[in-house]
Amino acid sequence: DTASVEALQSIIGDSPSLTEGLDDAFLYPVQTTRHSGRWLHLSGFSAKSVLGPTGEEGPKLFDQFDKVVFWACSNGDAELYQAVATQFPQVEMLDNDRLLNTGLPLEADDFMLTGRFHPHLQAARVGLTGYYTAQSDFYRMKHGLVTELGSNFRRLRGSLEIFTMPEREIRHRDKDRVEQKRKVAMRV
Repeated sequence: DTASVEALQSIIGDSPSLTEGLDDAFLYPVQTTRHSGRWLHLSGFSAKSVLGPTGEEGPKLFDQFDKVVFWACSNGDAELYQAVATQFPQVEMLDNDRLLNTGLPLEADDFMLTGRFHPHLQAARVGLTGYYTAQSDFYRMKHGLVTELGSNFRRLRGSLEIFTMPEREIRHRDKDRVEQKRKVAMRV
């Protein structure tokens, strides 16, 4: 995206290897693992990003799913998970090692609440719906880029409800985007 390229250029100067385009996540198709039942995926920087604006909205959804999992993408996320699990012991943590090395446990009928960009991107690429939160201009822009690609996510503004949307283009264009990103990588 333009903002990221400009930020990097301000640090390292002009570089011919910097190009604006798709995120590096598009170097490969999303690697998923199958699971049974319908899962609710939580991933974020703050309690508001995984539990909703008042902290009560997300937990009201828990009973509508067979399993609730929390993506701990960093040490800070693991700390947030501990705080969430203290209140909601049914929430299971998936650490970065498991997420990156065994595949993402995503099925198209799962649902996600996230403040993080990459979980939103990867989940949208396989057809999930959900809500994203953005607590800064940077993350509003990053999540906005995913919705421009055709994400089925909505920005969380208030109350939560489970919803489905007609298929959007992000899932159906993934193979083309992976091919496009690999062509860029070969030039670098």
